[in-house]
Amino acid sequence: MDKTQRLNDKQLHIIKDMFKRRLDGERMEDIATYHGISRKTLSTYKNSFHGRQLYAEFQKEMSIDDIPKFYSILSERMQTGGVKYLELFAKIHGLLKNEKQSGSVDDSKSDIAKNGLSGDMLADIQKMLRKGDKNNHSNNIKRIK
Repeated sequence: MDKTQRLNDKQLHIIKDMFKRRLDGERMEDIATYHGISRKTLSTYKNSFHGRQLYAEFQKEMSIDDIPKFYSILSERMQTGGVKYLELFAKIHGLLKNEKQSGSVDDSKSDIAKNGLSGDMLADIQKMLRKGDKNNHSNNIKRIK
């Protein structure tokens, strides 16, 4: 099987079953035997481009319930003054230039879009958050659907 080839229906069934059974701690050898294939074949399915893509979707699906908890913790940590949490928030919301992104922005009027947030800007955001706490303003971050 070519790594770029898409999995057929039978292979899809096997790989999705493997994802679920691996969560329960079952060994790949046992899963492969159950489906009448070798561990190497199961590994080939799993490591194909399509298999990796399916696994990423599976992981995202399994963690969807943790998103509100993530934002709650992030909000708490930002309010305690953690700069790395402010940076994470800024990256999530496109306010901070992500080093892994490639390409350029044509908007030369916006330094933030061009260069990302500076350390001074992050410090200002942190001060505003602290100021909001002192004035008893609610600055919790809420997810809006």
